Amino acid sequence: MWHLVHAYTQTQALDDGTLVQIPQPLLKEAGITFPAVMTSRLHSLLTPTDEDIGDGQSFEGRLWDVLMTFRVEAIRNSKDFLVFRCEIRSRGIPSVYKLYAHFGPDDRHQPLVTFMLPEDW
Repeated sequence: MWHLVHAYTQTQALDDGTLVQIPQPLLKEAGITFPAVMTSRLHSLLTPTDEDIGDGQSFEGRLWDVLMTFRVEAIRNSKDFLVFRCEIRSRGIPSVYKLYAHFGPDDRHQPLVTFMLPEDW
């Protein structure tokens, strides 16, 4: 018999900043019907520097790119775990990042998509 030693819930991860909620209106606009969160590392990657902002980059624009590339991949594959690539420009240089998306239940057993970098898995 197994005994639970420790549990770390999604609610706790949101409260301590390990996970960041993705705004529902943006998800809806991107055609994503499930609630979604991202890891704090991915959130940091998507947060532009002052120089990037001066070059026209924004957090919302970068997140939009992630959501749209995810959506294309999700339409092609009906899996509960997706690997996809997204280009993010920083200091004028484009870089392609491997991203993961996991479909699973939240704390209340409702559908949830979690976006993350490979090292967050």
